[in-house]
Amino acid sequence: MTVAALVVGEHSGNLNFAKEHGLTEGKHKEIITHLAFYTGWPKTMTAVMIAKEGFENEK
Repeated sequence: MTVAALVVGEHSGNLNFAKEHGLTEGKHKEIITHLAFYTGWPKTMTAVMIAKEGFENEK
C-alpha cells in the first residue's frame, strides 16, 4: 500500500525505503506493473526506473 501511495503521489524517489524494509524485487515489479493501469504510464515508468536502479545498486 505504501508503494502505491508513493507512486500515485509522485514520490517514487522514496521507493528504496520499501526495498530496505524487505520488499523483494519480484513484488516490487508486481506492484508497479499493477499500478500502471491506474496511475498512468508516466508515473509508472518513473517508478520502474527508480526501482530498477535501486536493485541494480544492490548487486
